[in-house]
Amino acid sequence: SNSNGQKFLNPELWLHQAFRTFDAPMLNTIERIETSLDMRSVSGVLRELGMLHGESVQPNGFPDTEEGWVSNEYMSRRIRLASYLPGFSGFKSDLIKSISKNGMLPDHLQRLGFTPDRANIILNLEKERYMFAAVLCSPEFMRV
Repeated sequence: SNSNGQKFLNPELWLHQAFRTFDAPMLNTIERIETSLDMRSVSGVLRELGMLHGESVQPNGFPDTEEGWVSNEYMSRRIRLASYLPGFSGFKSDLIKSISKNGMLPDHLQRLGFTPDRANIILNLEKERYMFAAVLCSPEFMRV
């Protein structure tokens, strides 16, 4: 949490919010996997972000504070994963198709509560995947 009473999204909530925000059907299977990162599976993504069920550090489980999730390592993993999402086969919706075809539009960002200045920075990024990463890893998106 922070002083505004907003809560920082842990990796599981963040991933769920990413799918909801772009109207993609949320993957609903958490299968056990052996490979380190398989973007087709929720478990691969959650393991990469440090929050795969059954793999928490005991006895306290996963952190429930922002400090527990904003290390450079975890943030760089979120940014990398967010930039992969547009090419990820499970991350598909009419909204994502429209963004792929016509680019991200100011009203997509207004809907998410971005200031016009922040929206301009995002809309001026040269690649769509950078735009997704900038949206999903922005302070506005990561706190609720």
